[in-house]
Amino acid sequence: MTNICHFCQQSMNLTGEFCRDKPDLLIGKCVECNLIQAIDFSHVNEKFYSQDSNALPLNMEAERQRQLSWNHKRIARMNKLIPNVANKKVLDFGCGTGGFLQQGQGQFADIIGFDLSEKVCVSHTSQGWKCVNTLMKV
Repeated sequence: MTNICHFCQQSMNLTGEFCRDKPDLLIGKCVECNLIQAIDFSHVNEKFYSQDSNALPLNMEAERQRQLSWNHKRIARMNKLIPNVANKKVLDFGCGTGGFLQQGQGQFADIIGFDLSEKVCVSHTSQGWKCVNTLMKV
């Protein structure tokens, strides 16, 4: 079974694995860019992600440490694919535990997280990171 990669639009094969946080969610791996990602996004809805009980770990720092290598690879990939990325403003949409926000500090002209959970944004703001839970036109 193949699907299309949400990042590079190439073929994606099922890995035979399931998401750690959502056991019924199939995971795929892109044959071109090797990004491992969810196959189906039907579970994504505003109500689920705006609740503070949306499966975020109690110890967000431990989760950020677990994601350290992955976020390092994300930043390296951005440096490779986006010219002058250090001069860009970056939005981490659905920033969750904040691992990418943490590692992105000083890597870009500006980085801001967006998460529907107010609790998440309060936590990140207390760390000195920019985070909002609403988007508005300015």
